[in-house]
Parts: sequence; C-alpha cells; structure tokens
Amino acid sequence: MATALLPVCFTGRSRDFLDLSTLLSKVRGKWLLTYNDHPRIRELYKGYKISEVVTRLNTDKMPTANRRLFRQLIIRNYGAWR
Repeated sequence: MATALLPVCFTGRSRDFLDLSTLLSKVRGKWLLTYNDHPRIRELYKGYKISEVVTRLNTDKMPTANRRLFRQLIIRNYGAWR
C-alpha cells in the first residue's frame, strides 16, 4: 500500500489535491481519506460522504488537555458513517 504526505495549505502544489481527487474518482474499490477541514477540500469531494470530527493536535509538545483543537474531515466513497 502506498503512502503519501500531502501539503497542508493550498500554496505551491495545489494541483496535487486536484490530481488526487481525480484519481480517487476512478477507483473502483473502497477508499477513505482524511484532511484538515478546508473549503477547497470540501469542494473537491462534495459528491462523497464527508464526516467532520474535532480532534486535538497531537504534535503539540504539551499535555493532551492543553493541545489545540482542529476540525478534520473523513471522506469516503462508501456506506454511512457509524
């Protein structure tokens, strides 16, 4: 299974986000993808099931309770989220 790290912001390599959404639109099997919440991501994947979750940033070097909260999108091409 291939793993790729993608940039967090939409500068420089924005084309990568479009290329990935185009590639996933052709996949015949199930897939699941997570991204930080951003209007452009929501637009690219508006035809798919999107769930929003709030989580704590786990790269902060501080106690869990003090870590910053952020919204993450879980995007998939199959079934309801339970």
